[in-house]
Amino acid sequence: MALPTAVSPDHLQLTSAQMCVTQAAMTSVVATAAPATCPFPAAFDDASCLGSAAFIQYSMDQFLPGTVEGLANLLGGAEVLVPVSTAYLTTDVADGAVVQSCQPL
Repeated sequence: MALPTAVSPDHLQLTSAQMCVTQAAMTSVVATAAPATCPFPAAFDDASCLGSAAFIQYSMDQFLPGTVEGLANLLGGAEVLVPVSTAYLTTDVADGAVVQSCQPL
C-alpha cells in the first residue's frame, strides 16, 4: 500500500532558512545566559560555596553540553534540507517512482 505524499521543495528550503535563523537566535541566548549558569557563592560559608559548586558542576556536565549538542543538531538538520530539496526535485522530475533523497546521503 503506497501512501500519497506531497512534498514542496520550496517549503524544505524555507524551513531550512527558518531553522538557521532559529539556531542563530538560540545560540545568542545561550551564549548570553551561559555565565549566569555558573553563579558566585552568595557568601563564603560552606553551604553557599557548596551550592555554587553544585550549580557550576551541573552546568558544565549536563546543561551546557546538552544545549550545545542540540543547537548543533538543529543546524545540521537545516543544512541537510537544501540538498534533500534539490535531490527530491531532480529525482521527481527524472522518475517519480523512486525518490533518491529518502536514502541516506
